[in-house]
This record gives sequence, C-alpha cells and structure tokens, in this order.
Amino acid sequence: MGETFLGYIGGDDFVIITAAEDDEYLAELIIEKFDLGICRFFKSKDLLRGYLVCPDRQHKIVNTPLTSISIAIVSNSDRKLKNHLEISDRAAELKKRVKEMPGSNFIKDRRMEKTNGEFELC
Repeated sequence: MGETFLGYIGGDDFVIITAAEDDEYLAELIIEKFDLGICRFFKSKDLLRGYLVCPDRQHKIVNTPLTSISIAIVSNSDRKLKNHLEISDRAAELKKRVKEMPGSNFIKDRRMEKTNGEFELC
C-alpha cells in the first residue's frame, strides 16, 4: 500500500486519502478491524441478538442497532473532480446511502465521465 493520509473532519467523520488501487482493500480492512474491536464493548447476548434493547429519549424501550462503521469512497481514477467541494458533495451523498445499510459497509462512487461532461452511474 502506498502513502496514505488520515484526517479528522469533525464529529464522527474522518477522511482518508490513498491510492485508488488501495481504496477497497483499505475499506474492507478498516471494517474488519472495527467490527472485531467493537465487539468487546457489547455483552454476548446483544452481539447474538444483533442489537441493543434500551430506552430512547422518551423512555420507550427500543431496539438499537449495534455500532457500525460506514465508508464512502470517492475516486478520481475514472473522472476529473473539479475541487474539494465536489469531492465533499459526492462523499456526503454516498455517506447518506451507505448509512442506510445495516451493519458496517462501504460504498464506492462508480460514476464515469462521459465525453459531454455528464456523469453516468456504472
């Protein structure tokens, strides 16, 4: 794996800048390590069940998913990205989609640039 940069954005958001050929491997590795590490913070019964049973803010008992990690991959390998704002917009869009999936996951933007400058989802 080549040079990689890890930065903190804020809240629970981080950014990793790495070579395009390493992106999916790195995402899978992060998910594997996160899921193995997070297990020690839960009781066995919660892990087996796949969720926590706890009160919400209105004191109603609810099923809460276990802590997971969501990774959005934006790459410039198939198209030019204009600036950091475009990268941020694409990452936010992907992050919203990947957070809708249960458990730890990653999603990669696979749009490719057409000759007329429009994008197509592959």
